[in-house]
Amino acid sequence: MEIDGWRDFRRALDDRGREAFDELMDMCRSFASPSGNATNPVVFEPMLLSIILAQAEKIKELEYNLSEVLWQRLPTRRQYSEPRQARIEKQT
Repeated sequence: MEIDGWRDFRRALDDRGREAFDELMDMCRSFASPSGNATNPVVFEPMLLSIILAQAEKIKELEYNLSEVLWQRLPTRRQYSEPRQARIEKQT
């Protein structure tokens, strides 16, 4: 398997790098079935595409979570209807 060929590279990494590398290889494994359907004699290319797809999924999830947090922090209408000076005085 292509991943086994990276064993020495993984060993040379520090703990943090090894953790990141293992996460990337897990991404490859999660897309192994679709990658196997690709008619490509070069195994490394489907590995990279698997990593890119997994990263794209993670980015979408983070964007969604961030938008949820931002929506929760938006000021309410009441806060906007309050005179600016009153808001400033409350803060001090």
